[in-house]
Amino acid sequence: MAFYIPETVRYRGIPVIVYPEKGVERHLDRKRDGIISDHIMSTYELNKNRFKALGNYHIDFLWDHKGNLMTDVWVQSKTGEWGSGPLYDPIVFRKADRRIKPDNNIEAASGNTILVLAAEETQRRNSDDFDSYINGKRPDLPFGLSSGENFYLKSFL
Repeated sequence: MAFYIPETVRYRGIPVIVYPEKGVERHLDRKRDGIISDHIMSTYELNKNRFKALGNYHIDFLWDHKGNLMTDVWVQSKTGEWGSGPLYDPIVFRKADRRIKPDNNIEAASGNTILVLAAEETQRRNSDDFDSYINGKRPDLPFGLSSGENFYLKSFL
């Protein structure tokens, strides 16, 4: 499955890079600007006690699983302190019955997730500094993982 073009939002000043996967349009209205940001903010706010720490930045994945909107949050911390790159803390959330709650009964990553995380880490290491990484172009993804398509539909008058 391919991803729409990712977008970066901020939660309490923390950059959150969001990769929506094809299929999430079953849950999020592509005609409503900002719906991805709104979903991320509500997921985080409803579960703020779930985060041990917010870390330096996050990479989130939105995907459909058996009719439920899933949000995988990958908290990256100790970015500058750890010689082997940031430490990852994955948390998986399921939105079902209008509730968003942690889902501990599902695996934390697919092969596609690992490939995106690797591409992002490569991009981070090749960037001049953290700000240019966060605010710069997202990395090219291998194996056709990027649809090259924006999630939001633009109406033409």
